[in-house]
Amino acid sequence: MTNDKNYSNNTYVKKLSKVNLTPDDTITVCITNHIIEVTSSRKECVKGFQDIKRLDKNHFLVISTGEIRKY
Repeated sequence: MTNDKNYSNNTYVKKLSKVNLTPDDTITVCITNHIIEVTSSRKECVKGFQDIKRLDKNHFLVISTGEIRKY
């Protein structure tokens, strides 16, 4: 990471050395007065949780196998 400052315009720019973005990433730009914030986030894989149904506080059901397990 490097920090570049431009004092003539009273701006501060923080430059990241490398950012890998994919089409699935969500990019958010928030502009507040003189601050522009750009963030990216990536959805986590939740495929494993589609096959699970919570039964109660301590147990869950694996739908594909029908087995009941403890948390």
